[in-house]
Amino acid sequence: MITAKHIAYGVGDTQILDDVCVSLKPGTVTAILGPNGAGKSSLLKCLSGTLSPCRGDIYFNGVNLQGYPLEDLSRRRGVLSQSIALHFPFTVFELVMMGRYPYIDSPASQDDKQVVQWALESVDAWSLKDRVFPSLSGGEQQRVQLARVLGQIWAQQQACLFLDEPTAALDLKYQHQIFQLIGQLADDYALTVCVILHDPQLARRYCDQAILMQQGQVFAAGSTARVLAPENIECVYEVPPDWIGGWVPL
Repeated sequence: MITAKHIAYGVGDTQILDDVCVSLKPGTVTAILGPNGAGKSSLLKCLSGTLSPCRGDIYFNGVNLQGYPLEDLSRRRGVLSQSIALHFPFTVFELVMMGRYPYIDSPASQDDKQVVQWALESVDAWSLKDRVFPSLSGGEQQRVQLARVLGQIWAQQQACLFLDEPTAALDLKYQHQIFQLIGQLADDYALTVCVILHDPQLARRYCDQAILMQQGQVFAAGSTARVLAPENIECVYEVPPDWIGGWVPL
C-alpha cells in the first residue's frame, strides 16, 4: 500500500505539486489523469521514490519511503518511465534480464532465465528475444521495457508497479492486452498498480481507482466511475465530455 500525506514538490520558484494526499491499495489499478502540466508524472515519481517531495511524507506498507532499505525496495517496486533512451546493442533477452539484477549474486540462474521468458511471453514479445533492442519499433521497445519491469517484481506479493503512459506507443490490440495483464497480476499478487493515462476511456474500462489532477493538486480521487464523471471531465479538461471519442456514460 502506498500513502502520500500532504506532499509538495517544486523546482525553483515553480510549484508542481501542492498538498497532495492520496492512497493506493494492494490489488487495485489506479489511474492518474489530468491535462498537460497538471503534475501527473511528478506525482508518480514521488510515489515511486524517484523524486523526493519538498514537504510531506510517503509510506510504503506503513514504512516511510525515505527510510525504506534500497535493496528491499528494488525487489518490491518496478517503475516504467515515459521514455527510456537506450542505444547500446543489448539483445531483448539481456535487457529484460536487467530486471532480475536485484536477485542475482552470480551468473543468472535457470530460474531467472525462466522469469525472463515468462515476462516476454506475457507481453507477446518472446519472438523478439534475440533482436538488438535499438532495432525494435517504438511499440516493441515499450513492450520489452514493460517485460523488464515485470521481471523485476515477478511473483512478489504486495509489490508496486508504476507505469508512466505505458500504452503511448502501442496499437489498440496491445493497449487492451497490457491492461488485461496488469489487472490480472494485480489480482493474483495483490500488486499496487499506479498508471498515468491520457485516455479516460481506458481508465474507465480497466482501472479500479482514479486520481484526477489539476494544476498540481488533486481535483478528485476515488472510484473511477465517480472521478471521471462528465462534469469533472468538463471542468478539468475544459472540453465537453462528448468530445472524447466513443464516450459511453456509465
